[in-house]
Amino acid sequence: MADSDRRPDGTMLPGHTANRRGRPPKSRNMLTIFNELRDEKITLKVDGKPVKMTRLEAWTTNLWNKAIGCDPKASAIVMAILRASGQLDPTPGDETLDPDSAAALQALIDRISGNGTPMEGGLNE
Repeated sequence: MADSDRRPDGTMLPGHTANRRGRPPKSRNMLTIFNELRDEKITLKVDGKPVKMTRLEAWTTNLWNKAIGCDPKASAIVMAILRASGQLDPTPGDETLDPDSAAALQALIDRISGNGTPMEGGLNE
């Protein structure tokens, strides 16, 4: 790179580049690689039998299994995904719950969300 490639303020002149060789041929960016791996089929054993699924399906299955197993972080992620996709109300109502069930559900939501304290606008308010 010659000094004539730059302006006095240090920026490159139009039509000049500091990377003369450019990006290597057939190189892929990280998002392309991520998407290819996401869609790649893998084989896992489910109930002792080999099952083919994409990495995304395997991740989702694992996440749901952990949430069902009472993993608070996995449960929070599942709930956040459901809320973001509109499949779960942002603030559940207590129209069909008796007071004891509503209190138990609120305690569970607080525990999963990591608050440890009742949420504002909770089920019994």
